[in-house]
Amino acid sequence: MKNLKLLMILFVAIAISTAYSCKKDDDTDDGTGDGSSNSCMLVKQTNDDGTYVTIEYNSDNLVVKVKEYTDAGIETNIMEFSYANKNLMKMEMSTAGIVGLQYVYSYDAQGHPDTSKMFSNQGGTMILLGFTTFSFSGDNISSASMFIDVAGNIIESSKKEFTYSNDNVATMKEYSSNGTSLNLSLTYEYEYDGKTNPLYSVGLEFLDVSAFFMSKENITKETIKDDQGVILQDESMNTVYEYKSSKYPTKQTSTSFDNSETEVSTMNYDCK
Repeated sequence: MKNLKLLMILFVAIAISTAYSCKKDDDTDDGTGDGSSNSCMLVKQTNDDGTYVTIEYNSDNLVVKVKEYTDAGIETNIMEFSYANKNLMKMEMSTAGIVGLQYVYSYDAQGHPDTSKMFSNQGGTMILLGFTTFSFSGDNISSASMFIDVAGNIIESSKKEFTYSNDNVATMKEYSSNGTSLNLSLTYEYEYDGKTNPLYSVGLEFLDVSAFFMSKENITKETIKDDQGVILQDESMNTVYEYKSSKYPTKQTSTSFDNSETEVSTMNYDCK
């Protein structure tokens, strides 16, 4: 799946979901995810180009720090997370010790995120770039709208809408603004493998509002269509997973429909 390539946010979701699933897991694991220890946490994920991330946890098995490295082992970016009552309240990304991007979250009475504010470091001052609001149908995200300030006017710049089938996202529609209204830009359709998605139901769906977090099963096919319904062959992906056991994916390979691109990632665990 293309989303996994060099997107730290997805590595974080995998890490947290791994901790979540292992806490509920009675099997054992020898450190490779094959079921011989009581607790496993993802501590490293490596891309096929050699770049990788490492993940650190707090005592609640929540991710507190993610570090991104080049293929030569040079640290590039760090993401740090802070929580209140196990709800993510702030995420900061820094480079060379300087925070460049910050997200701040608020929640409604049901414990759902209602707003995510995005700030950018501009000359040493964190400036609000925009915010995202969320709508829910039960516990499922039904839509997410991004708002930005344009010449003092707050406008809805983009929107995502979701439909579901059997706890999986069936379709996602993306809309973008032409300055006066929102228009359909892309439609995503999904197929699944019937196995539990380790990214599912970990409370971080709103970090990168995506079917890869919001679906109960693993996506095996992502079909992307443009605003005219034409399939984007170079963007749409088929994905195959490898497991040490039924619970711990250790490798995934994604290939575009036109075979122009293949992406592979591997996962390493700390099991106790």
